[in-house]
Amino acid sequence: MAVRSAVMGAFLNVKINASGLNDKAFVAEVLAEGAEIERKTREEEKIILEIVNTKINN
Repeated sequence: MAVRSAVMGAFLNVKINASGLNDKAFVAEVLAEGAEIERKTREEEKIILEIVNTKINN
């Protein structure tokens, strides 16, 4: 959960800073990459929590 928070915070910072850039193609690329990293982070967190909860409940 801490990793998810770090990734989301970093991506929010990227979005804030990207809003001031003029190169819209670059901004779109960076935001797409950040969104994918955030998506993967959420997926991995879900997997980790499932593993931990399975071990706790056994």
